[in-house]
Amino acid sequence: MTGNIVSSRYELLEAIGESPLFIAHRAKELATGKNVVLKSLRPVASASPAVVAALRSVVGSLSALRAPNICQMLGIEEHNGDLFLIEQYSRGIDLRARIQRTAPFTVAIAVDIALGIAEGIAAAHSTGVSHGDLRPENVIVGPDWQVSVTGFGLLSVYDADPTLKSARTALAIHYASPEQIAGESPSPSCDIYAVGAMLYEMVVGAAPFRGERPPDIARSIMQDPPPSARASNAAVPKSVDIIIQRCLQKEASDRYASAQQLISDLREVKEALRFGKPLNWTPFDQPAATAVVSQQAREIDDEDEEEDSLPAWMRFMLKAMGAAALLAVLVLIGFVLSLYVAPDELPAPKLVGLSVEEGRRSAADSGFTIEVERQDYNPKAVPGTIYFSSAPEGRQLKKGSTIKVWVSLGERTVDLPDVTNLPASEARRELEKAGLVVSDRVQERPSEAIEWGKVMATLPPPGSKVSRDQPITLIVSRGADTAPFDDVQEETTNEPSALNPRSFVTNVRIPPGEHRVRIEVEDQMSVRDVVDETRDGGETVSFDVVGYGSRVKIRVYIDEELIREIAK
Repeated sequence: MTGNIVSSRYELLEAIGESPLFIAHRAKELATGKNVVLKSLRPVASASPAVVAALRSVVGSLSALRAPNICQMLGIEEHNGDLFLIEQYSRGIDLRARIQRTAPFTVAIAVDIALGIAEGIAAAHSTGVSHGDLRPENVIVGPDWQVSVTGFGLLSVYDADPTLKSARTALAIHYASPEQIAGESPSPSCDIYAVGAMLYEMVVGAAPFRGERPPDIARSIMQDPPPSARASNAAVPKSVDIIIQRCLQKEASDRYASAQQLISDLREVKEALRFGKPLNWTPFDQPAATAVVSQQAREIDDEDEEEDSLPAWMRFMLKAMGAAALLAVLVLIGFVLSLYVAPDELPAPKLVGLSVEEGRRSAADSGFTIEVERQDYNPKAVPGTIYFSSAPEGRQLKKGSTIKVWVSLGERTVDLPDVTNLPASEARRELEKAGLVVSDRVQERPSEAIEWGKVMATLPPPGSKVSRDQPITLIVSRGADTAPFDDVQEETTNEPSALNPRSFVTNVRIPPGEHRVRIEVEDQMSVRDVVDETRDGGETVSFDVVGYGSRVKIRVYIDEELIREIAK
């Protein structure tokens, strides 16, 4: 479908994602040259009048919803019987992909992303709109961690069809609040719950409530207490742990009263991380603390009323004498303790410049422990080494104290290694070992000089300065065949429909040696494997494949690496 022109207005550039409802493409608006997102409604959805009506209603009511952290809906287009939702384009990849690749995140990055999500939903809540389907797939994270929330209003579109509703529920169950599971309508508090679930997943690397099947997960959400992220990741500060637990409370009334309150606490954490301030405040305890202070204030007021009956000079003398007596007692206690309790202090070891493991050993040998409080990009420090210690070398500390350290992630940008002439799977491993992100999609080009299956080039080219989170595309040789490549031929001539099968002959060139070949079909019926077998290489093998409907995708994998994807 890439390269097609839609409604004489948009050119499809690349496929960027899929969901049970849509297939999404990045596209160029021909009149302006701007990038947009075109989401084509899947055949099973476009065949439902209720789904189409719900989608038109949502776009009509929410197209005016605009904010810096929201992907705006721009309209609907029809082309050759297909329905397209047009959205504002935000550069980046969805949070689900980022979690799968790099979680657990550093606390600073996770808080930044959660803050962006909270700001997006706060803008929507201020207009009376709740998201209701907030999950990592609906959060786009850019190269510099800027956040855009997408999918507002689409919950009602999914709910218009039982099959789509079931598919969405399975994807979203980890982020559904107890009241949503109980069947209540979405509310701002449901969105706050989802932000807490995603923040937990970012810092821990797993969802807060788990189970083998969606009903098991739902049961855990309804019954189990909110887990502690700090218990799973000691680098999570207490304040962040409590923010997460407050978002995940069973009762909506026990969560943050608004997204703005959540934003306030996240900003305070961000500020503390930025300037190295302590993170020992606990937002969940603030209401109780306020009540205690208020009671103490009332008691002090009562004492002041009793003292008003005494002359001012007598009140002054009594207070002065009381203070002097208290000071004398404290001095005496300190002197006595000094005779019997010898301070057990030791000098802090050198930690800066060591790896985390070396730092732990050095601290243990000196009678201390260390805690990784923060991980950040630092061009002056080797990745994985400590570049700051809360206790400089030689400072006297009580034996057994915990020293907090900051660890370098290296430079944000690195020189792209040269992986040409390596097999694609090995090249991917080398780039990921260097801390880079490799795109799941590869480009194939004919080459007489480079063997089949090996990397010809990369985008960007080797030696380029690239950000660690910029996806790298591999360009892989498909051998000396320079003829136009079309290794899937359709043999059926009947009109495509959901009931009529379409037969294809799929020709797969297998490299020398023994390899596992898997062919996956996605059509109007389902996504399924139609071939999964081991074959001797060095030849082209033909496989018969059957699909249903007007759109059939055939994906060929060799040794679980996607070799090509063909849409028919």
